[in-house]
Amino acid sequence: MTASVRPPCPNARAMYDAFVRNGNWEGCCGCCAMCLKRDTCETCCQYVERKEPEPAEEPEDDLEDAVPDWQAQREKFGSRLRKAREETGLDRAAFAERIGAYKATYSAWENGSLPGGSQFPELARALGVSTDYLYGLTDDPTPPGETQPQPEGQLTIAGWMPGGVNPSEPGEFAVLADVGNTRYFKTFMRWDGSSWLMLPSKQQAEFPPDWWLRLPPEPEKGETT
Repeated sequence: MTASVRPPCPNARAMYDAFVRNGNWEGCCGCCAMCLKRDTCETCCQYVERKEPEPAEEPEDDLEDAVPDWQAQREKFGSRLRKAREETGLDRAAFAERIGAYKATYSAWENGSLPGGSQFPELARALGVSTDYLYGLTDDPTPPGETQPQPEGQLTIAGWMPGGVNPSEPGEFAVLADVGNTRYFKTFMRWDGSSWLMLPSKQQAEFPPDWWLRLPPEPEKGETT
């Protein structure tokens, strides 16, 4: 049995004669330029030989390739950022000023919008948490390579405290206490003008190292309490 062969489009020659000038199609987009070779756009010509569509690939049931819920991730980012910022005791405006950001920009971060993502590592350092924690990739806020050892026994004043505070005046301050082996514990202590007293607090001081200045002139570094 011989397969039937479709005849060329009966309009192909007429279209060619009507619109081709010096080898160029003029006054026509040239959809039928290949009609004589039976390769015309199938949406325009009923004489084209139809081709069966290729079967679509079945999607793989792979949870690892699932599209992440970006809105949920943004909300988690904003929620964790707000919680970490509140633990510093600063409001949005004060914290934004402390890290050198516009209040509107910082507010957008807490509201789940993510402009300026390149600043997030610095933001995480300022809060004393890891970027993975802010992004929701881990529930442990501790930055990589850092630990928060609980001090036991005597504490050694490391000789640092937030800038702009006069240690000669009584008050409660965030300090770095030396717990040995070049490790420091961030905590709150009360200075009554002559001695230091460690304060029990659920809140730990979360300041980057460049926010700490030496205590002049007393207590001397190395003094125990």
